[in-house]
Order: sequence, then C-alpha cells, then structure tokens
Amino acid sequence: MTRRYTGVGYLAGLLLVLSGPPILAQSSSLKVGDPAPPIRVAAWLNVPEGETTGGGPALRDKVVLLDFWGTWCPPCVRAMPKVQLLHDRFKDRGLIVVALSYEDTATLKPFLDKHSYTMPVASDTEKKCVSAYGVRSWPTTFLIDKDGKIAYVGGPYSIEPEIEKALGLESGPATLLTKYLEALSENNEAHIKTCLLRLTEKSPANFNLREWALSAGGVPKPRSTKKVKGEKALQDCIKAFQRGDAKKKNSILGSLATGGPESFDLGQWSRAAYGKAFPIKAKEVLTLLRTEHYAKVMTALLYRNPNQNTLRIVSRDEGMRDYCKNLGPESRTLARKGLMVEYWIFKGRTPSNNDAFWRDLSVSGVSTSEDKKTIVGVLIAGDLLTREKAPGFIRMHLQQSVMLESLARGNVSRLKKVEEETKKLRQDILAELKRKYGE
Repeated sequence: MTRRYTGVGYLAGLLLVLSGPPILAQSSSLKVGDPAPPIRVAAWLNVPEGETTGGGPALRDKVVLLDFWGTWCPPCVRAMPKVQLLHDRFKDRGLIVVALSYEDTATLKPFLDKHSYTMPVASDTEKKCVSAYGVRSWPTTFLIDKDGKIAYVGGPYSIEPEIEKALGLESGPATLLTKYLEALSENNEAHIKTCLLRLTEKSPANFNLREWALSAGGVPKPRSTKKVKGEKALQDCIKAFQRGDAKKKNSILGSLATGGPESFDLGQWSRAAYGKAFPIKAKEVLTLLRTEHYAKVMTALLYRNPNQNTLRIVSRDEGMRDYCKNLGPESRTLARKGLMVEYWIFKGRTPSNNDAFWRDLSVSGVSTSEDKKTIVGVLIAGDLLTREKAPGFIRMHLQQSVMLESLARGNVSRLKKVEEETKKLRQDILAELKRKYGE
C-alpha cells in the first residue's frame, strides 16, 4: 500500500513544516539593507596566525557569512555540515564564514575536533554579538556584503545563491557550461580549471542539453529526427572549441538543438571531465595535507582520478586518518537518510512503523507542495534534499563513506574499487532499511 505524505498529522510535533523556501521567520530584529554590527567576541577558534585582526579573521572588504548556532541546538548541529561545505567551497573566492556560539571554547573545541570542522568559530560568552544582531531563533544566518550591509537573514539552508550573488559568481549551469567551453578556446589552464570546477559544483542530474544548445546558438535541423548522445556531443564540442573550429562547433550545437537529450546527467559528466583534465598529483595533495585541507583532499580523491602513489600518500597521513575516522560514520548516516527519503518519501511508500521511521530519519524539517499534500523536500545536514538532488546526494555520501572508512584503516587497495564498493554499500543499507520498515 502506498500513499502521499501530507504536511500535517504524523509530522506534527516532529518537524518544522515549510510550505516555501526554508527560511526562518522573524529570526532577527535586523533586516536586509541594515548596517551589520561589528563582530566582537570573547575568543576565536580555527583562525590561523597571520590571518587575524584583533584575534579574529580579517573581515574588512570581505563577504561574511555569520551563522549563530550552538552545540545544544539539534537543528544547528544538523546544519553544520552545510556551513562547513560553504566554507570549503567559497573560502578561496572571498567568503569568510564565522560560526558564532555563546558557549565557551572548552565546550566548542571538542565538538569541532570530533567533526573536523575547520571554519572560523567565535565564542560570544557575554552575548554581545547575539544581542547586537537581535537573534531570536537558532540557527540564524546572516550574509554581510563587502560594504558591510546585511544581504540576507534566515536559515543556512538557502543562502548559497545569495553568496554567489554577493561574490559576483555565475551559478546557472547553462551559463557555466558555455563559459567552460569558451575558456577552452582561450587556452588558459587556470581559467579552464576554475570554470570546470564551478560547473561540477552546480550541475544537476537532469540537465536539458537540447535547451542549452538552443541558448548557445544552435540552429535546429527541421528535417532531422536523429537522437544525439549527449556525452559524445559534448566531447566533440570540447575538441571544436579547443581547435577554434566554428563550423564544427555550430554543427554540433545544431545537432544537439535538434535531437539532444532533455534530461542529461551534467553533474556526473562534468566531474568525470574535471578528473580527466586535472587529475590530482602527489605534489598538490601533499600541499593540501600540510595545510590540513582535508575536505579538499576528499573531493580530489572522489573526482580527480588519483593514482596509486597519491592514494598511498593520503593513507599514510596521520591527520587525514583522524579526519576520516571522525567523518566516516557521519557520511554513512547521511547516505542512509538519503535512501530513506528517496525510497519511502519521494516514492509515496508508507513505512511499517511510521513514528519510528521519522525518529530514525531525524531531520530538521520538510518542504511541502502548495496544497500541503506532498513532501517535495527534506532538510538533511543543512541542505534541502529534493527528488532531483537525492540520487547525487546519496551517491556522494556512499562514495565518501567507502573512502573515509578505507583511509581510516589504511586500506589503499579498496580505494581502487570505489564504484564497486559503493554499489555494495547501497545494497546493504537499503536491505537493512527494508527489513526494518518494509517494502
């Protein structure tokens, strides 16, 4: 028996039900456009020497994400992986993340160490900053632009587009795909790498390649009914742009505009292209390990085709092993939650023990359709998981789990079988869930 989930009833008292963008109402007395109060706190953690002003990170002329959180606050804790991801993704592009709690450093440091969080953390034990920002709910997130004015107030869940806007970054996958191909004709390796990396970050699993080709100047061929394989056409596009062959480029775009796929996994394609073009090498990974950029090491191992020597270097690094031991179970848990959402919620299945299912899932909230009869999104780890995003989310965390657990044990040979191990882990977790909650 299957049915659609509603936004009330069994959810009452368990979750925050959102019928629109997941932004917290009345989270602060400040509003967009107001001058941001200075960030003056008692102590700082995770701020390297040489990058400080008055004990904290240098914030002048920077875009600042200020997240009010606490270890005592379950929704805050569940959102922290998202905040860390934003730090990792935009740190080198001009964003400063500040995670601010009114707890003391003796409370905060063990939590940060356990989860390997590396973003700057502020301890506001006197609650001066909490009062200055008029925080009314937790978590509450502010974005402060380069002029020192508030550009966003709400939760951390939907802030990424505002960050990109404040930093002047293009976020649309169609535009990013075009920019990447155009960069190829310039033969500027640094620019190509930047464009392709952004494309991997923003590409969906169901990209309309036919529509993109039309927007890129492709002229449909009225008499043609031939279907075009997206992966091959894009590879041919790359060669045409690299050679500056306008005639060939226009022909490929025309074919795509006529018979290209309307649902193409651009995310998987762009990650494969990035790994092929810029494989991670020993020198680069040694630099990342020395500077303790462990999250970037993990991303590189997943998407940038490491060779056996690179894997061996990573597996022998003590700091990396500690990082993997801390985060391995968390990645497996997130993959498990993603599978619960995909298999039961998005497919309208009813688990055999509904209350136990939702306690096990333990998410911050859900987003419903306008009529409140269908769940269209679930907040997991500070991110709104939708039907479209679920496959990529699950796959990423399954892969991370395999790699983290393997590195923690120093098992390099297993890393060469990530795809095989990922499929097996998915089958094992889903089988366990079905035994527990039914088909």
